[in-house]
Amino acid sequence: MKTEYLIELQGKYFRKYKPKELNKVHKEIILESRQWNVREIKETGLELTPLIDKSQKKIEIYFKNKETRDKWIERLKRVIFNSATHGIEIQDQILQEQNKSTIDVSIWDFAGQHDYYNNHHYFLSTRTVFFGFMENDR
Repeated sequence: MKTEYLIELQGKYFRKYKPKELNKVHKEIILESRQWNVREIKETGLELTPLIDKSQKKIEIYFKNKETRDKWIERLKRVIFNSATHGIEIQDQILQEQNKSTIDVSIWDFAGQHDYYNNHHYFLSTRTVFFGFMENDR
């Protein structure tokens, strides 16, 4: 029997929440560099397998569609293998307050490599909010 959870990846912290208990973390694991393996399973699933700490159980996660699963695999691999973004990763989000208007937000993740610094100014405008992170903040 499969149980439905909401999942979150914040930095290296992977958290599961029960849908009716969003203020309480059901399970949290820390995805330390190269200590987990992530792979596709079945049509819309992925599996996280511990490589070092065998007391941890493998985790199977299933998504509504293959595209969502593939995005999660990419994110998890980036954290697990400690790899930086190459190029610019763009995510579009719609933020909505209860019973109020919506705001369309486009989040651009510029690669942190020095090779890309000279191109950043081409994408910034007066409507841009810029957040910079030092390497040890990630």
